[in-house]
Amino acid sequence: MTAVALLLSPIWLSWKNNFFRGGSSWSRRISLAILAASFWIGIYLVVRRVLRYFETVYELGPALAYQFLLIILLTFFSMLLFSNLVAALSTFFLARDLELVHAAPVSPGSFFYARLISTTLNSSWMVLFFSLPIFAAYGSVFGGGIILYFWLALILP
Repeated sequence: MTAVALLLSPIWLSWKNNFFRGGSSWSRRISLAILAASFWIGIYLVVRRVLRYFETVYELGPALAYQFLLIILLTFFSMLLFSNLVAALSTFFLARDLELVHAAPVSPGSFFYARLISTTLNSSWMVLFFSLPIFAAYGSVFGGGIILYFWLALILP
């Protein structure tokens, strides 16, 4: 096991144990999954309706859809910037286990990469959650096909 995987193993094990042996009931998990799915469907339907309306505007529709996409991407970039900044400060400088990890026999590079992966996962999941229905709406309105979703799967992470 590499040092990075060793440093990330407590996070993975806590997620796994919380999912399989957590104290929260399955009814709570199912209700949260239904809420998330309804949220995705709502975002998808609203964005799709707006894009369908933009298609009806003569000669200005594609430009409006393009500007709308730019605004959405700028908003996501701002959210990512702020979220990554807060998560990085709390992970690299304010964590309670810093003295323990620095005293462990791992290289500083391994420590940095493990914290980088942890920070990226903790601060970027929300943008991915919000962006999937929006990109799906763009794909359905403008006929993106399977190639669009392939490129999104390649580019978004």
